[in-house]
Amino acid sequence: MRPATLILSLLSFSQAPLSDASTNTWMDWDGLQVCHPADLVSDLSSEEAIVDLITSSSHSQIKTVGAGHSFSSIALTDDSSPSTLLLSLDQYAGIVRTELQEDGTTFVEVKAGTRLRDLNTMLSEMVPPLALVNLGATAAQSIAGAIATGTHGTGRSLGSISAAVEGLRIIDASGRVLDSREDPDVVKFGRVALGVLGIVSTVTIRAVPMFKMKKTVLDVPLDELLANHDAWVARYERFQWSFVPYTNTASVILREEVPFDAPVDDCWVSPTPAVCTDLSYKTLVDSLPAYENRTLYTEMEMFVPVEHAVAAVTDFIEYQSQVKPKHDDSKCSLFTNIRYVAADDIPTSMMHNRDIAVLSFICLGDKDATGDSDEFAMYAQGLENITKTKYDGVPHWGKENWATGEELSAFYDFTDFLAFREKVDPGGVFLNEYTRERLSLL
Repeated sequence: MRPATLILSLLSFSQAPLSDASTNTWMDWDGLQVCHPADLVSDLSSEEAIVDLITSSSHSQIKTVGAGHSFSSIALTDDSSPSTLLLSLDQYAGIVRTELQEDGTTFVEVKAGTRLRDLNTMLSEMVPPLALVNLGATAAQSIAGAIATGTHGTGRSLGSISAAVEGLRIIDASGRVLDSREDPDVVKFGRVALGVLGIVSTVTIRAVPMFKMKKTVLDVPLDELLANHDAWVARYERFQWSFVPYTNTASVILREEVPFDAPVDDCWVSPTPAVCTDLSYKTLVDSLPAYENRTLYTEMEMFVPVEHAVAAVTDFIEYQSQVKPKHDDSKCSLFTNIRYVAADDIPTSMMHNRDIAVLSFICLGDKDATGDSDEFAMYAQGLENITKTKYDGVPHWGKENWATGEELSAFYDFTDFLAFREKVDPGGVFLNEYTRERLSLL
């Protein structure tokens, strides 16, 4: 299989979370993150129902899950907690309203449980059709889950999905509905809330008129790409590339906007074409058939200032050479993916005040392989250590990581975020072990 085709086959696959009310068990998409909440609730279909549940609840901990796409334990209830409640908002989905803006964009208010795949379809069927400016590699996530951890795509002047959020309604620990139209701090801190501020009810996100893009996948020598990296980034807005360890081939993905009357030749056919033109979201995310034929994988991501991208990748390649004798190729297939995201002003965003390059390390295989801590961690921890010690790197909140609260506090100023969190959830109902550790609240 050609490297470019291999990368396309590895990208974007995810799986729905699994739950078993009879045994009070919930697990994420790959079954590696598991918790046992005292109660599982998945039939809430209105904001009023969510409020009623919160105000009548006596649970010591409440967490909300969407697609279960995070590789970290950020959405889990703590098994050590005496009375835990896990909510799914899958039944609370759909568009609430739209509002056309003077600049031609449209603000779209969306219920929190709406999956991005469904939202893409709903927007495309509007008259006139709309689209989100940027998306990640898969559309399995709920809108609230996607913004909770700063889900991103690629684009040197494009922000994450959270950066397109214009408003929020969040239900706090007392059952109050906090609306950003009344309190700007709700959207200031809620765009990447990590699930610790309350239950997101609706997300108002900025959409643009539907557009089309041409997607091109090609192989180039890795050493040549690194030598000309800055020129690639400057020339192509939505530049993305990957490489498999121990090869000198990079798989480049380019997405370029084309006139809306350009003919469509379907980017969702199988096998995936190397060149295609389609509606924007079909060039960005996986198709449903690809999703349904997904392969398990484990992933971690480190975010470094874009000016350090080449040095960080070069150091990681050198590290891979050092550990090659320890690599067991039968465990899983490995590759590294590099994307770009513009700076934002969100206090808990990985892109806070800096344009970044995202270095994703992926271990693809079955559950036993991707769950092998030694094989995955050998590479992932190596990347984490290189980037955090030399290049001001921070991890993705929703991907596998070994960050400590002390390390994260050196990068993020959590002061105002934690003050707002204390105001809306003084009892820490929405915290869990993962967020207490990362926010130094243990």
